[in-house]
Amino acid sequence: MSYNYNNIKNTALNLIKKFGVDVTVSRIGSNEKWIKKFNTINLEYYWENVTTGEIVTSPPDETIIETPATVVITNYQTEEIDGTRIIHGDKRLLSTNVPVPKANDVYTIGTTKYRYVDHDTISPSNFDVLYIIQVRI
Repeated sequence: MSYNYNNIKNTALNLIKKFGVDVTVSRIGSNEKWIKKFNTINLEYYWENVTTGEIVTSPPDETIIETPATVVITNYQTEEIDGTRIIHGDKRLLSTNVPVPKANDVYTIGTTKYRYVDHDTISPSNFDVLYIIQVRI
């Protein structure tokens, strides 16, 4: 019999919504799927859209996908700051409702933009309950 971790995740989400702040997660993405190919006759690269079949000879525009979420933002304790992995000014974000964190994500809180550095996931039995995200200005 497996444990239902939804209750724990919902409790975390309710607490984060109560004590957290709004954030916008920005991620470079594309609404279309493009595959880079090489034309052996013309000896040049081209991109083919697998959805529409469109072919272009220059890289397609990337779009920024923005997702609203809620996070609790905390500072690192002095003893956690090692000057290498964690530096002075880094912040820790706690959330359950952000997209799975990844490199190049930008977290905008108010007018301040933080960039993704690293993250840990609390994931019992492969069920993501909480993301702990390290960000830096």
